[in-house]
Amino acid sequence: MMAFSGRTSIKWLKTNVYRHSVAFARFSSFCVLMALLPTTPLRASSTSDLSSEEKAVLNPLQSIMDGLAQGNHELIRAQLFPGGMATLIRGGKPLQLSWDAFVDRLPKAGTTKYEEVLSHPVIYIDHDIAAIWVPYTFTVDGKIHHCGTDIATLFKQDGHWLITGIADNSRADCSDK
Repeated sequence: MMAFSGRTSIKWLKTNVYRHSVAFARFSSFCVLMALLPTTPLRASSTSDLSSEEKAVLNPLQSIMDGLAQGNHELIRAQLFPGGMATLIRGGKPLQLSWDAFVDRLPKAGTTKYEEVLSHPVIYIDHDIAAIWVPYTFTVDGKIHHCGTDIATLFKQDGHWLITGIADNSRADCSDK
């Protein structure tokens, strides 16, 4: 057995515990990553790459975008599960709205053309719940106004997907501008 002085043994212990804890942390991170890889969906390059169920999940969010473009609040409301909320991040601050307040905030039909284009959705589905993560670009009269990411959670009721919650962020520094 080795004999260490008090100072030497503490220094040795600190050095070796640190080395082992760093190695364990790296190994643990690797294991978590490897466990997640088989279940992580790939981002669809277009909606044609989606399965029929993924398209069904995306449909309510796309219908909201269609309703926005048409100024059709009833089409938008038809996609929403009662009691849900929207969380909009504007200027780094969250704004939580009931569905009624969210829809009332959206423009109605008029001469200005609003369009939110979704691209490369990531969709998770487990039986009767689903989630969508999708970047978007928002245009006003064909010019990019802002961009960000939409996140929606959905519930399947009576064979139809309804949005239970929406969150989005918004920034003006879009690379397409």
